Amino acid sequence: MGFNDLRAENYHAGLVLPRGVELAVSPLDPAWQAARMIEALAFIERGYFTSMKEYDAKYQQYDDAFFLAAERDDHIVGSVRVLEPRPRGFMTINDALRGELIITDEGWRLLGECDLENGAIECNIAVNPAYRGGSRDPENVSNILVAGAVAYLLHFAARSPAQVARPYFIVSFDKGVFTLFRRMYGEAVQALGPSVDYLGSETVPTRLDALMMYDSMLRRRYDKATLGGQAKNES
Repeated sequence: MGFNDLRAENYHAGLVLPRGVELAVSPLDPAWQAARMIEALAFIERGYFTSMKEYDAKYQQYDDAFFLAAERDDHIVGSVRVLEPRPRGFMTINDALRGELIITDEGWRLLGECDLENGAIECNIAVNPAYRGGSRDPENVSNILVAGAVAYLLHFAARSPAQVARPYFIVSFDKGVFTLFRRMYGEAVQALGPSVDYLGSETVPTRLDALMMYDSMLRRRYDKATLGGQAKNES
């Protein structure tokens, strides 16, 4: 049984997302459309595409995806596209097989440790420029979207009939984002290959360990609460 089968069984029941993040399943949902537009505009702004036409040519084949949509000030300001392994496989792996990205022998070994059918998803994150920044703040838009993606993946892994022990994200990171995630999450972030020019940007195919990321998030939230309490006591 794969992800699309689980969707048919209302497998999202019981999924708990961070406050301000919602799951948009259907293209008929205005939140789904708004989340996709956030992604498209962010990718065009970064120079990955020159137009909506180019973006659509790349992503329409993956538009059976879900979106996690972050809302601030009564509108959608950030999104995570959630790509499942079926029916088309993961974009990162597909593009590596086409020669657009490079996955080394060690990278393929790391992928071999993953249950790609039942315990892995691929994600793209995009945030309105006005709501970026503050990477150390657990409540900033990017971080609550990452937390939402982790919650989403852990939910599926926990309820999968395959009893997945270790769920993973498969992603294609801009080199700068890879460096940021590596600094934030340490050994949870593993390069599957070298950075190469991909859609006009130096890009690193990457595997993320969701359980290690979750532990890191818990520590950062605890540290923030502790420091906040100390500041209050000292004031």
